[in-house]
Amino acid sequence: MEDIQNKAVERYQRNMEYLQQHQPHIVKLLSVLEQAIANGDYKELYALDYVDGNFDVQEIQSGNYLYDKQSTFISKELAKKVNFNKEDATLEGVQVVYKKDLSKLSEKEQGYEGIYPLMNYYVENSVLEGLKEFKAIKKYIFLGTGLGLHLPLIAKKVQAKNYLIVEDNLELFKLSLFCTDYQALAKDAKLYFSISDEKESFLEIFSSYLTESFLENRFLKYTHFKAHSDEKIAFMQHRLATHDFMGFPYKSVLRKLIHPLHYLEDGSNFLNLAQKISLKLFEEKPVLLVAAGPSLKKNIEWVAKNKEKFVIVALSATLKLLQKYSIKPDIITHVDGYKTSLVHIEGVDDSMFENTIGVFDSYTPLEVRERFAKEYIFTLDKTTEYFKGFSSVPANCVGSFTFNALLAMNAKQLYLLGLDLALDQESGSTHMQEHTYNNQYDLEQTLSEQQTGLRRTLLRVEGNFTKEVVTTSLFYLSIQSINHFIGMTKSVEQKVYNLSDGAKFTATTPMRCEDVSIEGVLEKENLYALFKEGVKRYSTQKLDQEDRASLLLRLQKAQEIKSMILSYEKQRSNNAQQFLYALTTLYIELLKRQSREENNIVFIYMNYFNYMFPIVSDYFNTKNLKHEKRDVKKLHKMIFSELENIADIYIEALQQFVEKHLQDLKSDEVAL
Repeated sequence: MEDIQNKAVERYQRNMEYLQQHQPHIVKLLSVLEQAIANGDYKELYALDYVDGNFDVQEIQSGNYLYDKQSTFISKELAKKVNFNKEDATLEGVQVVYKKDLSKLSEKEQGYEGIYPLMNYYVENSVLEGLKEFKAIKKYIFLGTGLGLHLPLIAKKVQAKNYLIVEDNLELFKLSLFCTDYQALAKDAKLYFSISDEKESFLEIFSSYLTESFLENRFLKYTHFKAHSDEKIAFMQHRLATHDFMGFPYKSVLRKLIHPLHYLEDGSNFLNLAQKISLKLFEEKPVLLVAAGPSLKKNIEWVAKNKEKFVIVALSATLKLLQKYSIKPDIITHVDGYKTSLVHIEGVDDSMFENTIGVFDSYTPLEVRERFAKEYIFTLDKTTEYFKGFSSVPANCVGSFTFNALLAMNAKQLYLLGLDLALDQESGSTHMQEHTYNNQYDLEQTLSEQQTGLRRTLLRVEGNFTKEVVTTSLFYLSIQSINHFIGMTKSVEQKVYNLSDGAKFTATTPMRCEDVSIEGVLEKENLYALFKEGVKRYSTQKLDQEDRASLLLRLQKAQEIKSMILSYEKQRSNNAQQFLYALTTLYIELLKRQSREENNIVFIYMNYFNYMFPIVSDYFNTKNLKHEKRDVKKLHKMIFSELENIADIYIEALQQFVEKHLQDLKSDEVAL
């Protein structure tokens, strides 16, 4: 017995040395725990025991054993259950959708048009052939360690190169250090630890784990230790559902980045919010942000009664409801670039747009802009870098876009209504019923099911008026964006009152509509003049000489990148390993290009690779494929055809702009 104890202590010391070197934050956590125990601030819940030839964890108060004195048997059973089936105990990191008829893609689906042929090939030549086993498991997740006895058994079986080890109970993890040699596990693989982490910290670690060997993220195998909560599964599904390349398709990104070319040099106002600006209009007058969440419909009569007391900033999705109650907004915002969003303005009377300021993202459709007088339109552009030093605000939806913009323009008294970013806690609705994108959930049923998707994965977050509310992954991204921007931007003088029965935002004050007290009414005749005068120093209508030269150089760099892609296309691979290596090399070459003029096209390619690569890698990691050479040839053709198509669309748009507006620079030698 003494020998067993000595070996356990030695194992603990080796683990602590390893953690001190590679995971020092965990050592600090353990030190805090030990100090709390020594001070009597924390009473130990568990004790490590060696009984019937097994290490086990005894719950001190009840005397119960975690493993029922069968830790060796249970650990072997956990390892025995692990298999190489892609559909068993896996999280789908990158989704594959089978669409047999590619001629009937929706507008958003067209953003994935170069991915669908790959997905169809994947399904038709593996899934429909009954091939659903991995050749090798590259990444593995342990959800709950217990004493960790099953970890080396499973690691020996799967031989993965990356492991994520999750344990919410710090005291239990400490006991595992006596029983499991983590240092030995780390000799053959890279270990990621999430120990006693709350949601945000866990998501950061999980994101780092996903970034490592991202091409292996198609499926993530895991073992769930029964004593560990399954809450982290929902968090992982949320993170997998919110990949940028899945939420906003790469071809849509391409169109978004070339869309502002239609408005450059035509007199449109481009507004720069790279830094916080002082806007007298918002500093002196109370502002009501009206969004399309369920709370707006419930309080619309209050808005109608008090409409003259605020500068009303409304999302375009609210216009039909506002018109019904004779509420004319002073500022309208629109972000959605898809044609389906035009339904928000269809049937809305022209009077709603007269003398109304439009604040848009650069992807806003022309049909929306045409409803406004050009001089009343102000465009925010975050990523194109057409104007040097110009930027917008972080945003995942029009609600967070509008809120963050108002905060950046120094709104001193900001009231939020309809910015729920949560489901209606009674009906399960995402928006007011009039909203085009409104969805409804059976709250209890959906929360008990594990689903992955921006609009399907549900989470619980702190509520504005209640302890918790249920939200979607898509809304949660916007909550994070708002909270982060508040921390970065909001001053003490800025007061934000949340009137919505939805998610809580940091540094905001919950307030019921009936408790708002504002005296008098506003004089609104000169709102546009005040806005225009306030943003004059922060806006422009045309490219300056340096920006024009940069855009010309951008065209040149895009042509160089296309030439590089064509040179890679000419290479022929004899097998999957060579093919994946060539794609990886091209990916790395693209990543090296980080100039202002190259960032946009490289960003598009990164979105494409991030979706394409895990699918192709997983396909060739499928056991019993029959025609590897044929597969390589066909996939090579599909992938490089799309890489060329991306370059062609981008180059053509730039060429058209250059020929129309930059003829005076076209023949000059550009040096930046």
